[in-house]
Amino acid sequence: MGESQKSYSAPTNQGGYTYMNKSFRATLLSSFIVGLVFVTACGGNSNESAGSNGSAPATSGAESGAPASKVTISHAVGGDSPSRDVWMKAIGEAVGVDLDIQVLPLEQMEQIYKVKAGTDDLPDLISYHPGARTRDDLQAPDKLVDLSDMPIVQNIMDDIKPYYVEPDGKVYGVPGQALKFGGIAYNKKAFTEAGVSIPQSLDELFAASEKLKAAGKIPLYLSAKDSWTLQIPGLAAFSYDQLHSPGILDKINQNEATFKDAANFIEAFDTMKKMVDQGYVNSDYLSATYTNGLQAISEGKAGMYPVLTSAFSTILDTTPDLINDVGFFPWPVEGDKTVTVWPPMIYGIPQSSKNADAVKKYIEYFASSEGQKIYFDTLPAAGVPAYKGVELDESKLLDPVKEMIEVTRTAKQFATVDFSVVANMGAFGQTVQEILMGQKTGADLAAELSDILAKNAKAKGAPGF
Repeated sequence: MGESQKSYSAPTNQGGYTYMNKSFRATLLSSFIVGLVFVTACGGNSNESAGSNGSAPATSGAESGAPASKVTISHAVGGDSPSRDVWMKAIGEAVGVDLDIQVLPLEQMEQIYKVKAGTDDLPDLISYHPGARTRDDLQAPDKLVDLSDMPIVQNIMDDIKPYYVEPDGKVYGVPGQALKFGGIAYNKKAFTEAGVSIPQSLDELFAASEKLKAAGKIPLYLSAKDSWTLQIPGLAAFSYDQLHSPGILDKINQNEATFKDAANFIEAFDTMKKMVDQGYVNSDYLSATYTNGLQAISEGKAGMYPVLTSAFSTILDTTPDLINDVGFFPWPVEGDKTVTVWPPMIYGIPQSSKNADAVKKYIEYFASSEGQKIYFDTLPAAGVPAYKGVELDESKLLDPVKEMIEVTRTAKQFATVDFSVVANMGAFGQTVQEILMGQKTGADLAAELSDILAKNAKAKGAPGF
C-alpha cells in the first residue's frame, strides 16, 4: 500500500448472525472495514482490481467485451431515485446496454415481484431482498439463473456471503447495493436547539423526546403510510435479543423458541405506542409517508426518525445542502450497543430473460473496481461496500456515513432477523399500525409472527417444524 493510501484498522468486538440454522461468529463491520481501502484526497492507485487482496478479480466490461449488439435490459426497482438512474445508466453505457428502469411503489414492490415471479414476467435484472425472501417469494431455484460461477461471487464480503448462498449451495443473486444499517436518524441542529444528546437507553429516549417537544420539534417521526418503516425499531431491537440471549435465532429456526421470547423486539413496538400516547410523534403519523419523514428529519422539523441508512442517499438527492445536518445512532437499549445490518438487495436474473448474457456483463461490471467507483462516486452517502477491496475517496465520505461507520466500531453487529429466519415471515408493518392505534400489542405481533414462521417452515419441510 502506497503512502497516499490510508488503511483503517478494524475493531475486535464480535457479533453473530444465523442463517439456515448455522451459526456464524464474525465481526461484520470489522471485516467490511478490513476489506475497504480508503484513499486520501491526495490520490492513490485507483487502478487496482477489486480482487487485489487475493480474491478472484471481478471482470470489467472492457475485459469481458460488450454485448455484440446493443440491447435494452429491463429492471424494476422500488421508489424513485435520480442518482440511482445516473449510476445505473453509466454502468450500462460502459458495457454497451440500455436500461429500461421501471419504478415500483415501495409499498407494493414485494407483491408486484411475487406476482411477476408466479407468471414468469420478471424483468431482465431483478432487485430483491436476499435470504428467505428471494428463496421463497421468487422461488429462486426454479425461477432464477444460477450465478455461482461468476468470478464476482468470490469478492462478496465473507460475513454476508451466506445470505446469497442458498441451501442447495448455489448463488441466485449477488449484492446490488451497499450495506445498510437500521436505527434512528437524528437532526443534529434540532438536538442542539433542544439541548439533548444521543439517547443511550429507552428512558433517555423519552427524556430527549420531552425536551425536543418543548423546543417545538416533533420528537419521533413515524410514517405509517409506508408501513415498512414501522418495522425498523423492532428489527433493530431484535439484535439486543441476540446479544442478551445468545442462540435465540438458532432456537427460533429450530422451533425451540419463538418471537414471544424476544423481549427487546416486543418492547420496541410497545415503546412506539407509548411515544404516540405521550404526544411525541407527528399527529399525522397514520397518513405520513417515507418522503414526508425524510423531509422532516433533514429540515429539522423532527428530531428523530427510524430508518435504514439508505435514507442518506435519498436525502442527498432531494436536499443535498442538509445532508450533513443528519446523523445516525442505533436503537437505544441500556448497556452494550448493537447495530443491525441489512445485507444488500440482490441482483439476479430470471430464467425467462432473453438478455441473460447482457445482464451478466452488467452485473460483472457493477461489482468490478470500476463499477463500484461509479456507484460510490454517484452515491457518496450509500454506506459500506459489499465487495472486497473496494477503494473509496475518503474526502467524499459524508458526515452521516462517517458517523455510521464510527457507531459500528463499538457496537456489536447482527444481520436483520427477517433475512435470517428459516422461512419467510413476510412484512408486518400493518400489524404495527394496529399496535400504534391500540388495537394490538407487541406481544400480539410476536405471537402472529411465530405462527406465520411455523406455518411456512412446516410447509417447506424445515427440520423441527
